Amino acid sequence: MTHTPETHALEKAAASLAVEHGRPTRAKAFEAVRRALHSVSSDESDAARELMHIYAYFMPAPPKKPKTAFDWVAAAVATDKNELRQYLRFVRIFDNGDRVATDGKRLHLDRGTGDAPGWYAPNGSVTAAPWEGCEYPDYQVPVSRTFSADRSVTTEDQARWERFPNVGPNGKRVAVRVAELSLGDGLYLDDRYLQAALQGFSVPVIHYDSATPDNGVAITEYGDTPQDARRIAVIMPFRL
Repeated sequence: MTHTPETHALEKAAASLAVEHGRPTRAKAFEAVRRALHSVSSDESDAARELMHIYAYFMPAPPKKPKTAFDWVAAAVATDKNELRQYLRFVRIFDNGDRVATDGKRLHLDRGTGDAPGWYAPNGSVTAAPWEGCEYPDYQVPVSRTFSADRSVTTEDQARWERFPNVGPNGKRVAVRVAELSLGDGLYLDDRYLQAALQGFSVPVIHYDSATPDNGVAITEYGDTPQDARRIAVIMPFRL
């Protein structure tokens, strides 16, 4: 085998996993790759990037029920192991303390957390940073939009929402109509995305455009606007 930075990276991960006791598991593989990743020297950027792809593959899934503010943000990371933009599988914390996660169709943002900047796995473990320089989506664009209408969301509202099962590319999604628009169209959201977003708020308010579904919705705490909210979720519309 020709030794390249990439094969050297794989050897480090394999060697780390080999010393584990008992049968290898996904959790052990994730931890082994994490250790190998942190042992890669700064001049082995190609090796680090290759390990980062393996690290993302074995990434633990975000918690189904968030217990912390970090968990809520992490719920929006991309979970598809075939996602080409593997950096979307991480929570990104920027220099200003903004904690962000997005899969390209939704976004969860917690502003000014004070956490150390970097790339974090959904379980909260910090990683090395071979993704530095990647064009992470500009999260300020969707949260800076001005919406023409809003409505608070109660438990009774959620019970009344009309749901449309067995939709989407694989027929396994559920769409929810959360509002009627001025031209008679409905505003539909992915129910899984919506339920995950609502868990971050005590009294959630949905902000939307009454004339078009194109901008999707922003969700904030009651009394906040998307521009000044400390915490905000953005969900793009579901097309039936």
